Amino acid sequence: MFLSRRGRGRLRVLGALALAASLWLSAAPARADFCDSQVIRDYTKVLTRLPAIPFPLDEHPSFAPAQVLLLHHGSGLLQVGPGHRGFTLMFAPYEEGNSASRRLDWQVTSRLLELDRRGHRVGLPRTIERHVKRLRSADFDFRVSGKPAIYRLEIVFENESGKRLARYGGYFRVLRPSLDVDFLLNGSTFHRGEQVQAWLVNRGVASLSFGLFKRIEYNDGTAWTNPPVAFPGGPVPAIGLSIGPATRTSCWKTTIPTDAATGVYRFATEVNAAVKAPGESRPLDLAAEFTVVE
Repeated sequence: MFLSRRGRGRLRVLGALALAASLWLSAAPARADFCDSQVIRDYTKVLTRLPAIPFPLDEHPSFAPAQVLLLHHGSGLLQVGPGHRGFTLMFAPYEEGNSASRRLDWQVTSRLLELDRRGHRVGLPRTIERHVKRLRSADFDFRVSGKPAIYRLEIVFENESGKRLARYGGYFRVLRPSLDVDFLLNGSTFHRGEQVQAWLVNRGVASLSFGLFKRIEYNDGTAWTNPPVAFPGGPVPAIGLSIGPATRTSCWKTTIPTDAATGVYRFATEVNAAVKAPGESRPLDLAAEFTVVE
């Protein structure tokens, strides 16, 4: 989201760092190629019916001088819980002593508007206005509560005569975090030599993080213990994976040994659910039972 083509490689790094520092539950989840994931509900579908507004493009609009950067705070169409949304307009010099842009005389206005599902405004917009004579850095930042709502965020540039130079913006939806998690298998009864595959189902509005760890346990009639015959496996790579709301994924599977004892087993793993403030998570021990038969 840049307003200059010069030094694009360096600007990409600056933009990526600024965005990464402001994201929570809106970034694309990490995943491995061997994980099979599907979205089971689109919480942002309601936004597709609203009039489109262009977000800043990676190009140099005619009104902007070189080395001017526009960063967007918060990314993605879904925000879970409270957070910040807005823009930072900044000048990125490349020479010592060159700390401000040439004279701009821009009137810059950013607005945050709450909308109903039809796109009609709810209440009064929140507005931040800045007269940018020469640019070093200017923030247009809004604190957004965790109350469920639909918002339009926009920023408008005008010259000193009041002529519009550009308008950028977009929509996002805010939902409260909720926990609704299942751990399912591809069957309940298996024969020796068959494959057991586990699915993590996130029906709630939360981000789930996990690794490739899995545990197979055997019910000996009194307690869950290690199986009489070890299942295939061993050390797993320390890969950090995650899925967002309304997603199911499968990253775990095992094959039942040909000499496995018949009886009741369970397939278990560990997951962390981000349902509180950013950086806080709730650990979940998940397990699903299955039976091995002759």
